[in-house]
Amino acid sequence: ASAFAVEVQRSGNNRELMLAALGCGPALLPLFYNCDWTAVAYSICDEDWDAVAESIQVTIPLDERLELWEQWWEYYIDLTQTITLFEITDVFALNTAEFDFTPRKDGWMTFRDLKLADM
Repeated sequence: ASAFAVEVQRSGNNRELMLAALGCGPALLPLFYNCDWTAVAYSICDEDWDAVAESIQVTIPLDERLELWEQWWEYYIDLTQTITLFEITDVFALNTAEFDFTPRKDGWMTFRDLKLADM
């Protein structure tokens, strides 16, 4: 099993990494760290953080939303026990002698796109 599957998918922890890795948006993040959410390794419950998260979901004016997001991330840094320190964004090297790969126009890459080269 891959480290990604073990640490993120199956355990339910670090869901923010899953959103980044799968190309989803951050708008769902406030739903993951609240008093109703239970993680395998730990649970976080802070009523004030919940209130900020709920406000993010219903606030429309941009300046107000940005201020709420700033508050939300401060709670995240202060309260979460694991902080994602990496994000998969680029492939820096590819052995073209062994693999055949045609980049997609959208820049997204999956392992289904990677094939063994004809040798």
